[in-house]
Amino acid sequence: MKKPDIKRSLKRVEDCVKDGYHMEAFLVMYHLNISIIHHIAHGLGIKNYSGMKPKEILGRLDNLAKTSALAKGVIGGKNLKSMKGWLKKTDVYFKGLRLKKPANSRVLLHEGEKIFLLLNISSTKLSARK
Repeated sequence: MKKPDIKRSLKRVEDCVKDGYHMEAFLVMYHLNISIIHHIAHGLGIKNYSGMKPKEILGRLDNLAKTSALAKGVIGGKNLKSMKGWLKKTDVYFKGLRLKKPANSRVLLHEGEKIFLLLNISSTKLSARK
C-alpha cells in the first residue's frame, strides 16, 4: 500500500463524512484497513494470504508475533487484540446489513480510524526495518 493510495482513501473518507455518508465512509475505511493488513502480512512473509479472511490473517499474524521478534516489534499483541475486536464488530455490522440499516456506522467509523492509526504505525515500522 503506497502513501498516495492511503491519502486518496483518507480524503474520500473525509469527503463522505462531510457530506453525511457515514456508511460509505465506514466501508472505505474498512477496505483501507484490510489493505494495510494485507501489506503487513506480505511484509512479514505470510504466504497465500490473498484468499484468506481478515480474521484468519490476524490469527496468523498473532501466531507469528508469538514466535518472531520482528513480527512482535512490528505489530504487538495489544494491537492485534484491538484489531480482532474491531473485526468482530464489523462482522456483526455486515450481518445486520441484510436485515436493516444499521445505526452504528459512525461508531464503527471512529473505531476504524483508530485501527487505521495502529496499522499505519505498524506499516511504518515494517518499512523502516527492511
